[in-house]
Parts: sequence; structure tokens; C-alpha cells
Amino acid sequence: NEIYRCFGIVIGRNASDQVYSGVKSFDLTNMNSEEKKRFISKLPIGSELIFPGHTTLYIGSVLGEPYILHALSSIGNPNKVLSNGSLERVFVSEIVISDTNIQRVVEGKTFIESFDVAVCY
Repeated sequence: NEIYRCFGIVIGRNASDQVYSGVKSFDLTNMNSEEKKRFISKLPIGSELIFPGHTTLYIGSVLGEPYILHALSSIGNPNKVLSNGSLERVFVSEIVISDTNIQRVVEGKTFIESFDVAVCY
């Protein structure tokens, strides 16, 4: 939201609003991780990659691996699985650049597995 505002593009604050703010939206739900990576690598830099509750900004791919810019509060520690099957939460609370293989606390899914919408402006 803040990055786009610098260029005079006003989009919604929440991911649910941002899905409808772009010029074109793409449904990623029926793609596996490798299909998503190939599809994302063809998107324009600056496209949003979204899953419920989190939005990221695609900044390019290196050797087929998409990289994203996003505000990250926490991630799951794949080395610490709790008794209920969820991952131990590691607090980050930073704006980060990461690949899409980091794991979420919820269900232990990676970001690439979780993305369900891509939005282009």
C-alpha cells in the first residue's frame, strides 16, 4: 500500500481489498508450487502475491525462485513442531525480502503453497 502510494496508485489497506484494486487478478489455487513459481516468474515486478491475511510484493526471481518484499511478524520454525502439529512461532517483526519457501506457523505451509491470488497493476 505504502509503496504504491509513492507512485500515485491508491489501493486498499487490507489484502481482501487489494485483490480488487489491480488491473488484473489471477487465481492460483489450482496450481502446485512449481506451477506457481513458473507463473509468478512471468508476472511484472511489483505484482502482489496474496494469501488470506497476508500480502507480498513480487520483486523478481533468481534461478526460478520468486523473491518477495513484505511485512513479516512471525514465521514457523520447521525444526520445532509442537504437540498440536503446528510449528513453533519465531517472531521477526520486520520488513523483509525473502524467498517463498519460508514456512508459516499455520499448518506449516510455505508461502508458495499458500498464495491463492496474484494481482497486477
